[in-house]
Amino acid sequence: MKKSIALFVTIAFLFIVIGILGVVLQTAQKLTSSKNYFIAQDSLLIKSTLDKLGVMSDEINTSEQLKQIFTTFPISNDSGTFRAIYTISPLFDRIDINTYLQNGKINENVDFYINNILDYYQVQDPVFFKDLLLDTLDKDSEEREAYSEIVLKNPDFQNGKIYNADQLYEIEKYYSDMTEDNNVFKIPWEKLIFFGNGEHHILECSLLNKKTAKFLGLVFENEPECNTVFNEENIKTAQNFDIIEYKKNSDFWINVVIDYFYNDIHNSISIIYNIYNKKVISVESHPVY
Repeated sequence: MKKSIALFVTIAFLFIVIGILGVVLQTAQKLTSSKNYFIAQDSLLIKSTLDKLGVMSDEINTSEQLKQIFTTFPISNDSGTFRAIYTISPLFDRIDINTYLQNGKINENVDFYINNILDYYQVQDPVFFKDLLLDTLDKDSEEREAYSEIVLKNPDFQNGKIYNADQLYEIEKYYSDMTEDNNVFKIPWEKLIFFGNGEHHILECSLLNKKTAKFLGLVFENEPECNTVFNEENIKTAQNFDIIEYKKNSDFWINVVIDYFYNDIHNSISIIYNIYNKKVISVESHPVY
């Protein structure tokens, strides 16, 4: 069994690297004569990456195989003019922050999770910070408490969703300015939440890190594992948060980040992808200047 898993790991990893490296070389050649090389580069990288992920998705059958695709690796063309770092990571090992408010109602399970986070990092006014989150997630400009609608202070601030880490940082900064509490900046949000579409989603038991499991309310000794997640002590929590063990033909989102350099261009592309139905959930491109 271990040999078969190791073989899958080797094949999957080589498949990704060789396939994407070919894309890089192809892209670099095409871009030299392209007037819209910035757009062309993004488009080629996204399309070819999705093609490779689609083929690889068919080969993932178990949670052990699933875990092996999560990696970071660099690639480049021979001249070094085109360099990229690929990072493939799971998303169902943390909570979608946009599920905090659903159909105008607070998700009590997510509220419990956020309470535990804010308590652990000793955020001094957790109610105000949560109201900032909720007033960002709803689409109106009515304050849940005084000064909790950032859009009233900053008309360019977007309501209706928390879109990315930059916007979450804006919320943290606003909170810190209003309360003079900097503890909120200690929270490693990138390990605890992601910015999804706010729909229902699962958590995968074998991928949970210790802090996420702790804030979910799971009880374990050393590391959270599937067999402890589904024991009698944790079964209610597992049901509340829809924690499952990955099986073939299960929805599962991954995040593929392509941080690339081409001559004087530095850009980062983030793709959220469902390996079950090979559906792209979102694509974001962020030029770095």
